[in-house]
Amino acid sequence: MPEELQQLTGPDRVLRGEALDRLVDLAAGGDERAVRALRTVVAGYRQFDPEIYTRALNRLWLFGDATLEEPLLVALADEQYGCQAWTARACGQLGISAAEPLLIDLLEHPDGLTRESACQALGSLSSSAAIQPLTRRLDDPAEFVRAAASEALADIGSDDALAPCGPRSSPSYSRGRAISRPSWPRSVQLSSSDWYGRPAIPIRRCGSGLPGLSARAVTSGLLRC
Repeated sequence: MPEELQQLTGPDRVLRGEALDRLVDLAAGGDERAVRALRTVVAGYRQFDPEIYTRALNRLWLFGDATLEEPLLVALADEQYGCQAWTARACGQLGISAAEPLLIDLLEHPDGLTRESACQALGSLSSSAAIQPLTRRLDDPAEFVRAAASEALADIGSDDALAPCGPRSSPSYSRGRAISRPSWPRSVQLSSSDWYGRPAIPIRRCGSGLPGLSARAVTSGLLRC
């Protein structure tokens, strides 16, 4: 194993994180060796601590390519490793349509963060097969999951996807309340603990500057109270 990868598997958590940060900085500067190392973290994810894997996925735009499709699909189905939420987002970002059946299954996952990520990924993939499962998530117990399902249906954008919510003027949608996570810019990519460790932001009212929700989700009347 190359030296830069050996540092990612050492016993010291702080040193592992620093080694990953160095790889990220090098990859951002166009270093191909660092890019290949980050791809290796994803491809051989079981060799690395979940924190290293998830933090690498938070920088996916630096190194993601088609070679990662198969290992991401394997990780997406890996319940024991505990990183399905981050893997789901990665599949959406890379446009891995083969992940759709697994993502639809994850809409029923007991963990709300995983259901949220599955919603987001299916919206990114514009999955028509996910319309009915996403519609069921509009009644999810977690408000941030309902918000993610709303935005995903808006991203799909077809008449079938928008139909479950009825007219935009419907009081049950236009005056709904929801909770959404903040939409952080790519320039502030967070570690796995930061990304999901921050409190949700209560949204005051539909259609009034909603953080973390696209305008389509609001103007289409997709928010369900």
